Amino acid sequence: MTTGKMEPSLVGLLRGLVAGLPREWALAFAFVAAGFAFSTAWAATPSALRGDPAVRENQTRLESGLVESLRAQIARRMAQPESVFDLQIDSLRLEPALAPQLRVLGVQVLGLGSSGSKRLDGLFHLSVLVTTDQGPLERAAVGVLRVVGPTWVAKTALKRGQVVTEADVQLMTLPWSRLPNGAAATGLNQILGQRVTQGITGGDVIYGGVLDAPLDVRSGDLVELTVLSGPGVIIRSRGKAQQEGRKGDLVRILQPDTKKSLTGVIVGERAVEIRL
Repeated sequence: MTTGKMEPSLVGLLRGLVAGLPREWALAFAFVAAGFAFSTAWAATPSALRGDPAVRENQTRLESGLVESLRAQIARRMAQPESVFDLQIDSLRLEPALAPQLRVLGVQVLGLGSSGSKRLDGLFHLSVLVTTDQGPLERAAVGVLRVVGPTWVAKTALKRGQVVTEADVQLMTLPWSRLPNGAAATGLNQILGQRVTQGITGGDVIYGGVLDAPLDVRSGDLVELTVLSGPGVIIRSRGKAQQEGRKGDLVRILQPDTKKSLTGVIVGERAVEIRL
């Protein structure tokens, strides 16, 4: 009874402590915590099973299968060959554990997309589908992932507001544990055409945290207006933007002839559509 009430508060306390630590200390704490959890689970395993060749083979199959699955998905995110990524998994365990009589045939990561810049290395908790000789089983995989692989860096210094082109970036292979949060698994298509939000030094990692989509309309721009006033009725004119924004944003446009201010949707560079 008492233990059940204390565990959530203890977890919350640990999370609070980790959140307040510098990133390097938090990562070290994660490694220690994962190792402790794994050693605790392993110690709870009957000694007869720990030395069982079938149990050891299952663990090896799980680790190698998970590495291959993660490598393939990271490579897709980065649009790079799988061979350029070096992955290692430590302290892997499944929750709940597999019955010792089952034989692992393969493992696949569930719910990990092919795009985005979410950090993948370090302490992980993933949903996986384990294929066994008695059918597939869904489990949670917990462990520590180490990745050495390519990431996009600036060739030269980039100024704030500069739009990134392919000539501005290059690939560099680094341990991902050294990268800022969100930098790992950032593909080139997430970088090109984006605007730099702060100065970047040559050799610095480029990722979503220092980029933003360029503005399609700036306040004061003369924009092309497409006014839809009814079925099949299209009026084209020009107006002056009173706000800035990107494609899909709502902005107010001043019509010079009528001096009226209307709201429209940005549909492209200096192009706005208004529906009456």
